[in-house]
Amino acid sequence: MSGRPIFQGIRGLAELTRQLKRLEGMSGSRETVQEACRAALRPIVDRARMLAPRASGVLADSIGIQAQGSGAPTTSSRAIMVSLGHTDEPGSQVTGAGRILALWRWHFAEFGTQHSAARPFLRPAWDQTINQAKSILKSEMQKAVDEALRGQG
Repeated sequence: MSGRPIFQGIRGLAELTRQLKRLEGMSGSRETVQEACRAALRPIVDRARMLAPRASGVLADSIGIQAQGSGAPTTSSRAIMVSLGHTDEPGSQVTGAGRILALWRWHFAEFGTQHSAARPFLRPAWDQTINQAKSILKSEMQKAVDEALRGQG
């Protein structure tokens, strides 16, 4: 292999690299990314709640957004994800046995069993809202970058 950079010759790459280096030390950047991810996941969660089977409502109520990982919420080892049963959203009403039941049983509804047909809700929610989620993530990140650059300009 030659020692040439893979992206050599792409217009604007030098300017983008310069701007990204300016943003590297920006305080709150991890929180900004996490907030953007939460905003992007919201339509997926809302749709999954709408599509979830409603025998008791516990399953739908247990769907939320959660930060998971080690350390403080601002460390890079944390992930933002759609979660069943474990949610750090304010006002979550699923606790105790209901939460444990939702954690244990969601896949029976999603994938079915030998005795009951599948009633998918997570995959359809993803398929129906992924483009909206990507658009929200792009927009939120663009706003954060623009704001950071204005503040450092």
